[in-house]
Amino acid sequence: MIHVTIGVNGELTAGQQLVSPAVYLDHWALRAMAEDAALSERFTRILQARSGTLLLSWANISEFPGLDEQAARKAEQLIEAQLPRLFFLEHNPFEVIRRENALLAGAPPLPPHADMDLLRLVVGLRPQGVQPITCAGMLAEVSAVQSESREHMKAVFVEWAGDLRTEYLEDNDFRSLVDGALRGQVAPRGTAVVLREVVAGLMRDRSTPITPNDALDFFHTIVPVACADFVLLDGRWRDQVDRLRVRLKRIGVEFSLATAFSGASAIERLIAALEDWSC
Repeated sequence: MIHVTIGVNGELTAGQQLVSPAVYLDHWALRAMAEDAALSERFTRILQARSGTLLLSWANISEFPGLDEQAARKAEQLIEAQLPRLFFLEHNPFEVIRRENALLAGAPPLPPHADMDLLRLVVGLRPQGVQPITCAGMLAEVSAVQSESREHMKAVFVEWAGDLRTEYLEDNDFRSLVDGALRGQVAPRGTAVVLREVVAGLMRDRSTPITPNDALDFFHTIVPVACADFVLLDGRWRDQVDRLRVRLKRIGVEFSLATAFSGASAIERLIAALEDWSC
């Protein structure tokens, strides 16, 4: 939830709070919902009725400017309709974990999973009407900031994940360390555990090539699964989340994980889950 304060000189000060039920849609799901007016209206109505939050990150909005202008405008209209029920999520799990560790070490109590740069970008956009903030134009701004780094990030991810998989398959000691990583942990921080276990799943899956598209799916998965209540993901990554949930239950490690949906009926099932939501 975005909170905006207007100072005596007209300057805007914004903050945000993650309020449940919190929903994260990967790029495909966000686009599909934006292009279906009936689904957009249903989702907006039920999220408002449940006082929930739509989570947005660089990962799920950065590809829109590469599409036609109409698709981008529809996405912005869907996002705009959620104001102020938005939360801008830091997509990089390594940064979130660094902040979590700093928080435990006594750093100022700032939300480790918040993307304040993305919030500042949106607050800096100029509304057409009287509302204090707008999301119109945000996709073009995100593209201008992130387009070059996105392609670099994909290439780095493929090399990094491929090297880890090779080491896992060829080094018995490393494989034993990965497979036993959760033993003895009673109350782990969710982001670190989700990261480790999903990466371990990539290492074990020798039959599926690691591609540049996996980089964005990776960022769609780790922090949203650790922070949200509901996420819509590609089926391969939803399977990773489901296996993690089973593994955690089997070894007695408990913390909250988002419910993950995928497939053709995923949006309908998400909306049904929101309708059934109770605090």
